[in-house]
Amino acid sequence: MSTPLRFAVWLLSTLPVMFAVGALGYLPPASGIKFDLNLAFQMAGNLVLGWFFGLIRAQKIATSIVTIIFALLMPAILVVLAIASTLFCGIGACGHYRH
Repeated sequence: MSTPLRFAVWLLSTLPVMFAVGALGYLPPASGIKFDLNLAFQMAGNLVLGWFFGLIRAQKIATSIVTIIFALLMPAILVVLAIASTLFCGIGACGHYRH
């Protein structure tokens, strides 16, 4: 499998990993460190998944750097997208109707 195809598959497979870690975040009790742990586990899961797909290797420095940057930024990108999606919500998402 070519590197661009592996990278695209990796990007798509990071979403279920992040959603699964986010769902498991409901299990521990609420605390100040809970959000930080959730983000750290999402980043670690994305890095492990990138290594599993062979995108983090010593032979391919550029691909490894891009994969590591995306793995670390993916949880923040997901939070920004969640906040932005609530700005444009309609009846179902927010529970109120905007004219």
